[in-house]
Amino acid sequence: MTLSETDEWIEESYKELERKIKEQEDEFLLLFIDTYLADFYLDDTNLKTTSGNFDKVNQINAKFDEAYDLFIIAFLVWYGNKLIEAGNISLEYFKSIGIAATSKDIAYLSKMIGLSGKTITKGSPLWNLGKMGEMRQRMQDLVMNAVSSGQKYNVLVRNIRPLLKSSKAKRSALSKYYLKYAYNPIMQALNGTSYHLAQKYGLTEFVYAGGLVEKSRHFCIERNGNKYSIEEGKSWNNLDWRGKIDGVDFFIQLGGWNCFHHLEWINNEEE
Repeated sequence: MTLSETDEWIEESYKELERKIKEQEDEFLLLFIDTYLADFYLDDTNLKTTSGNFDKVNQINAKFDEAYDLFIIAFLVWYGNKLIEAGNISLEYFKSIGIAATSKDIAYLSKMIGLSGKTITKGSPLWNLGKMGEMRQRMQDLVMNAVSSGQKYNVLVRNIRPLLKSSKAKRSALSKYYLKYAYNPIMQALNGTSYHLAQKYGLTEFVYAGGLVEKSRHFCIERNGNKYSIEEGKSWNNLDWRGKIDGVDFFIQLGGWNCFHHLEWINNEEE
């Protein structure tokens, strides 16, 4: 089965996101294990329970801030542009079916996500993603406990690695963080822009598009490739299904967590 241009873009975008995450894992590993941990005070092979080491614990936020400046901003700019690109994909689809949509219709995207050129707006969704509050807390708790208990240094290193670097068997905490917060917005930008354009230009029917994979949920299997009215779609907000994201409109989430389906809106005037 030949992938549509949108399906190809979705597939390649997620492959690229995975590559970017792996690059960050390597950067974080270098920053924390090769530089940060190397300066801890040891009593032979154990961490000393001293003010000097507790001072090091208190430097974790500064290290994350350093990471933000060194390599996270570059990722956020790429990621923000990927979200805007998703909006442009939707725009081009609507233009291809005869809708007189323009770039002004999706100009809100940059403001919504917090990207202006290569500048990330403080307090925006992109900024919050890059500040990694959950990762900071997990790292600080782990290192604090290690110093407080006089843990062996090599045990601390061994415990930090799974936070920062995935293995063949298991994703790192860093990778899971991005899985939780960065995966869904790509599809949500695509679907949300499409829904915005459909409402603005009065389109009332769509095809549930994108194909199936081995782990497709029943909700998606049941709808894949079928045509529905916008009213039918609205009614699905009242349903519960495996993977549903509570509080997110169906037209934004479709099948829910990590769903790669999208809606192909129909311009009945062109039929």
